[in-house]
Amino acid sequence: MKDSRRIVLLSFLGLSLYLSGIISFYYYPENAHQTYLSENALMPGSARVTFDYQDFNKIQEFSHTFSKLIWRLNHNSTLDKSKRSIIASEWIQKSLNEIGIESFIHKYPITYRNNNSSNSNNNNGNNIYSVLRAPHSDGTESIILSGSFNSSNSKLLEDEEISSVGLLMSIMRHLYQKGRNWLAKDIVLLISDTCSQSDTDSSSHGIRAWIDDYHDSTLLSSFQRNYFPRAGQIQAAINIDVDKKYSPEKIFILPEGSNGQLPNLDLINTIGRLAKRESVSDKISLSLDDPSLHFIPNNLRTLAKFMLNQASGVPTGDHGMFNSYHIDSVTVAISNTPKSALIVSRLLVGTVRSLNNLLERLHQSFYYYLLPSPFHYVSIGEYMISLGLIISPLVIRVLYLLFTLSSTFKSPTIFNKKSSSSLSTSSTSIPQEKKRGIQKLIVLLTGGEMKSDDSPRDILYSFSIVCLFQLIGILAFSLPLTFSQSTQYLLNYLSNIGTLSLFILFTLLYLGIFLIILPIIDRLFYPNALKATSEQSLVLKYKGGSSFFVFSNLPILIFLSTMSLLNFSFCTFASIFSIPLCTFSFYQTNIISTIDHNGNSTSSSTLQQQQQQQKSSISNSNLNRVKRLILNVIYILLSPPGVIVYMSHFVFKQDCFAFISTIIQQYHHYSNLMYPFLTLIYLPLSLSILKSINNSTTFSLKQKNQ
Repeated sequence: MKDSRRIVLLSFLGLSLYLSGIISFYYYPENAHQTYLSENALMPGSARVTFDYQDFNKIQEFSHTFSKLIWRLNHNSTLDKSKRSIIASEWIQKSLNEIGIESFIHKYPITYRNNNSSNSNNNNGNNIYSVLRAPHSDGTESIILSGSFNSSNSKLLEDEEISSVGLLMSIMRHLYQKGRNWLAKDIVLLISDTCSQSDTDSSSHGIRAWIDDYHDSTLLSSFQRNYFPRAGQIQAAINIDVDKKYSPEKIFILPEGSNGQLPNLDLINTIGRLAKRESVSDKISLSLDDPSLHFIPNNLRTLAKFMLNQASGVPTGDHGMFNSYHIDSVTVAISNTPKSALIVSRLLVGTVRSLNNLLERLHQSFYYYLLPSPFHYVSIGEYMISLGLIISPLVIRVLYLLFTLSSTFKSPTIFNKKSSSSLSTSSTSIPQEKKRGIQKLIVLLTGGEMKSDDSPRDILYSFSIVCLFQLIGILAFSLPLTFSQSTQYLLNYLSNIGTLSLFILFTLLYLGIFLIILPIIDRLFYPNALKATSEQSLVLKYKGGSSFFVFSNLPILIFLSTMSLLNFSFCTFASIFSIPLCTFSFYQTNIISTIDHNGNSTSSSTLQQQQQQQKSSISNSNLNRVKRLILNVIYILLSPPGVIVYMSHFVFKQDCFAFISTIIQQYHHYSNLMYPFLTLIYLPLSLSILKSINNSTTFSLKQKNQ
């Protein structure tokens, strides 16, 4: 009775804390702090930006000249994709050389894999790389301005439309003509041609290849053929994205990088302060608007989108390629209309001038934060409390069971009268009232003496099963990465069969585990287990007991608590989904256990009582089978194949096998957490939950007493 009351109390406490953690996100936008500059050397807006309408006219001139060139190249049937890319890159290089800026073409081999084809296509890509040398520096520091274009896009720009190439070339021309007197850092221009990439790629392979070669210190033959001079150490990077998908009324700052990495908050604050100086702070936005979500308050909607972008682990722009080298970077995105081109150009020049003032790398402001608006932030000291509240139900249950398991190896003596009397005689210096207070405190915290029915054999059994499930997860994680080509062939083959093949594959896996492997392990640890008969007096016991719940849930607790420092948003959404499954499975297991214990007779008073108890046992056993069947169906639907099908069809709008291929590639490119979580954590967890639902065995009383 005490155990049931204690479990109900802990369940209510855990549910309250779980809901409190989710609800707390609603209050963050209203109570967020205003952003401020921590680095005094930035001094945004302290100098006048001289980018004027003459420079703006150059944006349109460069944009339309380049657009007409691309149109002619695509309508020339004698030119293939590679030649078009080379001619377009050479035009940009020549134009920059005419301005007076040294420019180079960086060639790189690019390999991408199409989800609909298993063949790997090798294509040569081209980057245009220019360096504006600062006359007042020693060349040890630099700032990057980056962008991209597609030489296979034959659509002409309209009369007043612009492109990222024209915008970047105009800014570099302005800095060369009017900024050399104050430049103290080299300015690097990087423009990448994305014609060789597949449509599913979310970021530029060219920028990744360039940044890798830029930091490569080897002297291979390929490196010597593709040599280009270096600038100084990269302090920061600003990527420019000009596309018609963006609202012409907004200026978008996209900070989310690979695996949710964020730049130093001072970089975003600098752009925000300059926007206030230009009186366009109301146009700054952190994400695309969704008309279907306008019923949600603006700041709460921005916070939710910020967390979703961070949780996906996929960069919101090409700036994410710089994260692997610990370079603070951000993408500034605008529409291709000229309405905001002049303002954005002034913002970019002002940002470059502020970064030019830095005496050292950005380090004083936050790297861990949430943004409900461009000018408000939530610090790590606040939002980590919410995650702690969400995972607290599982933490409470694990700690509770750990306390009970402590009695397996060392029986508690504080409630033993003999031990307490001997303690009082040996330590008379401790006041009697103080000892009573300590005892009352322990009783209050534990609800009385907590004992566990788990034996050392149960604990060893639980540890072995959990290690087996984790080994299966490790194989599911490592095999597709090791045999990537074979995995792609298999995914393409299963994709032709249909989604049902995914469930068939996991069904065979579950049957092999639960019908072949686990019975062998059960016989090794529990050789005296019997099948229930009406002629024997039996007692039911759960194999592994409480220790199985503890060991099976430790991996997800460790993952959520440690990985939250790398990608808080992903761990938050993962905990909201998985914590109820863990705690609810424990609660349902206890219900089934109670039914089984009540239904099995352990006394032999009279024959009539035994017959009544046998009838009750049969009815309760049938009810228990129905409950187990329902729970098995529910948890199989919530197992990895169910999650994959749901996310692929309703969230990412693609085939489930294409989704599997996508998350594997995203892990390879961006090191995001979706793939390792599904294989290393969620797959073993789902196996443990199914095991806990069916985790019972029976012993005869004679064998048990022996």
